[in-house]
Amino acid sequence: MDRDTTYFELYDALGQPGCPICWLESRAEQRYVQTLLREGVNDPDARERIRQTGGFCPEHARLLIDEGDALGSAIICQNLVRHLLDSLQVVQSSRKPRQSAMLMPQGICVACAAGDQSAGRYLRALLQCASSPEISSRLEGGDGLCLPHLRQAAQVCSDYRAMQALAATQSEVLRRLEEELAEFIRKKDYRFAHEPYGHEADSWMRALRMLAGSKPEGRERRPGKGA
Repeated sequence: MDRDTTYFELYDALGQPGCPICWLESRAEQRYVQTLLREGVNDPDARERIRQTGGFCPEHARLLIDEGDALGSAIICQNLVRHLLDSLQVVQSSRKPRQSAMLMPQGICVACAAGDQSAGRYLRALLQCASSPEISSRLEGGDGLCLPHLRQAAQVCSDYRAMQALAATQSEVLRRLEEELAEFIRKKDYRFAHEPYGHEADSWMRALRMLAGSKPEGRERRPGKGA
């Protein structure tokens, strides 16, 4: 693939701990929330999309709090509360049980949707250059893809050779992880408990994050505005 912005963003993410796609997805979600608070609070289209989805998932509600824009968050929430009150008014005045469906969201959290779109774009970029020595060695030297994003890659991939290259690299990562888990388990045996831990010390945590997928910790926190 051409070495455009997407390539270099992917290359940088491959140097981060954990799944690079999780890292890029999390960054896209944070940027979406920041842009929403900065530019979309009073945008009718943005407000309508948020109303249709019924607000934010717990993770991205916490992200809004972390961003510290109390006024922007209050405006967004007021719009959602008003919409919820209108929906409840319809439910109260209707004799049709199915009117309760108005309380159900019509899509996923808008920040989740932004992250999903970003993850798909970077996965397709990764597949395009999976056989590149520069990319494959960087992926192999890190923590590889988490299982959810590996499965997503298999779903979006249309070139079996690209998937074969990705599978080969991921296999090397998993073989290394399995060896570290075996070493960690061995040192838990009382006969070897005197041996100091090395890189395998946190292998069980890395394995859990790889199997389940995990957003990176330590998002930038900003001081509250008007809180």
